[in-house]
Amino acid sequence: MNPASYDPETIATMKSVLDGAIKTLPTRYRTQTNNVAIASCLLEAAAEGHRSEEALLKIAACEVEKYRSGCLTRGR
Repeated sequence: MNPASYDPETIATMKSVLDGAIKTLPTRYRTQTNNVAIASCLLEAAAEGHRSEEALLKIAACEVEKYRSGCLTRGR
């Protein structure tokens, strides 16, 4: 598999979306492990062509919801 490359605008969008997603997590879930997990999802989505802010926001929201609903309990 070839590594994906991202233009500066896409990188800025992913960073903004990630930062926003992390801020919505309950404090106890704001761990490095969770940050990396959400970032990985965003990178994977961008590699698959989902690079718009709207698409990345939806993906980040789904990841955050997993923590909020108790499906994932990293950070405990």
